[in-house]
Parts: sequence; structure tokens; C-alpha cells
Amino acid sequence: MKKSLLLALAMLSGCTGNTLDVDVDAQTASVAIDVFSGRPNPTFQLSAAEAAALEERLSDLSRSDRDAPEAVLGYRGFIVAQGETRLHVGKGVVVHERGAEREVYEDRHNAEAYLIQIAKQRGYGNVIGR
Repeated sequence: MKKSLLLALAMLSGCTGNTLDVDVDAQTASVAIDVFSGRPNPTFQLSAAEAAALEERLSDLSRSDRDAPEAVLGYRGFIVAQGETRLHVGKGVVVHERGAEREVYEDRHNAEAYLIQIAKQRGYGNVIGR
């Protein structure tokens, strides 16, 4: 069965109770390093293995009492996108957005650290300052 970054499905049915579960499809998901203001952010695609590992880190996340992190200059995390749906991964949380709806989840499986590792492998370590 072909998987997709079911952020759309998460909004329709996957946000059951207080948890978020998503499926990641390497063919359709794009990852941007959220670092620049006024210019395009660096983006990359995930391999099938990376997409599966990220999916695992994004599974069964619990809602957070924290607010979404404030916008700052410089590195802010990652944006995993498909269609109209976005996951902002950074500062210890995963913010799920679709249209005007926004929910914040704890990054308890270290999705941000995993995306930092991939970004470094792609040569973006200097962009994120790590």
C-alpha cells in the first residue's frame, strides 16, 4: 500500500483523541530547513528508508500544553509539507497545521534531531548552525 504524508488524513481522522500519527511518503513529502526570512529555504527529499524512520518518530505524539514556538531570526526547525498541510518540527514540538487549524504535539521521539542528522548528511550543517 502506498503511503503518503497523511497530514491531511491526520486532520480528517488521524488526530484521534490527543495523539498524532502520520504516514510519510518519500515521493511526495518535502522537507525545508526553516532558516531564512525573505529568501527560499533549503529543501530536500527523503529516501524511502528516511521517510519510514521519520514516520516512526512522528507516530503516537501526544498533544502539548505548550504554544507553538515564536518566530525568531535564524534556524527555527524543519517544515515537512505535502499539499496544504504542514508539520513544523523544532524546539521540542511538532506543530500540525492545515489551513487555519493548528495543533501542537510533543516531539518525544526526537524527529527534529533525526532531521538535523539528515540535513548534515546533505551538507546543510552550516545553514542550521550545528
